[in-house]
Amino acid sequence: FQVNVERGPIKIGETKTSSSTRTPLYANLYDNQANASQTYTVTHTTIRKEKSSYMTKLGFSIGTELSGGLTFEETLGLSGSFGIKTDRETAQTDTKTKLKMFSVAMGVTVPPNRTVQVEWYTTTSQKDFSWTCNVTISGYFAIKLKTPLENTNLLIIPAWYLTLANKELEVAGPRHARFVASGVFTAITVPESDIYTSDVTDTLKDKITMISERSPIVG
Repeated sequence: FQVNVERGPIKIGETKTSSSTRTPLYANLYDNQANASQTYTVTHTTIRKEKSSYMTKLGFSIGTELSGGLTFEETLGLSGSFGIKTDRETAQTDTKTKLKMFSVAMGVTVPPNRTVQVEWYTTTSQKDFSWTCNVTISGYFAIKLKTPLENTNLLIIPAWYLTLANKELEVAGPRHARFVASGVFTAITVPESDIYTSDVTDTLKDKITMISERSPIVG
């Protein structure tokens, strides 16, 4: 057989934000027991992972082997033996991970006889992008017959004949068939971080008082 598979441009459809999670990166207490304000330097560096992946919901296969899948970097290829079909939910996935560094360097001024809590959070966002892509199959299949047909042992079948056995395909020319591949591209990103400072002096005093009141008497 001589079959080529070509994909058109990938069209991005609806974008859906499936989750947004706030994760603590750093937290610390700064206690100033002096009678004058003091400034503390907060420095911290951390690394978080960002991931992206895609899944092909409708792929093209030949024989028992997947054709190579529909990716964002490559053109769909062919492999295997005779016998073409389209498979739904081939679930071909590819995941890429990269590291993103966050750094903070700031001064925190704590009033006299007060305790300040510094909290640093990052927001992780997951977005799903639906996509579609036209895939064109062109060429022909050559089948050797044991019994001659119309004085020939070789039967040439154009690619569009695949549409007779596969409802996912449509005729696109004398030797062409076409189907629409689709899938979901998922991006997990860490776009931003936020720092919060709060005076927790009174809160800590209340907790210390409650613990003292509940402590058992020994003796």
